[in-house]
Amino acid sequence: MHAATVLFRPFVSWAANADWTLPLPLGEPPAAVALGARFAAVATTAGLLRVLSLTGVQTDVCRLAGSPVTLAAAGEHLLVVTALGGVLHYTLLGVAAAASAGAAVGA
Repeated sequence: MHAATVLFRPFVSWAANADWTLPLPLGEPPAAVALGARFAAVATTAGLLRVLSLTGVQTDVCRLAGSPVTLAAAGEHLLVVTALGGVLHYTLLGVAAAASAGAAVGA
């Protein structure tokens, strides 16, 4: 068994050599990823949501209330969809402050 790695590679001219990787712990492969205006998010099969700045600094990690289904991001918002007991649940988070200042992710 190998540990998973998330690779971020921006496709903008100002970001030369701005690639970064996030090695995930063994047994915690990614289930979903999303990219917002100032953050990247990874939901893992271990039920964790990891939020990172665009420079690769992890700004927050929290436990999801169910199994991750998908993530979607737009601007400063992150939509998290989970499944628990056969029912889908969603949470809309504001993450701009977390990505830029290291503050906690807020609903």
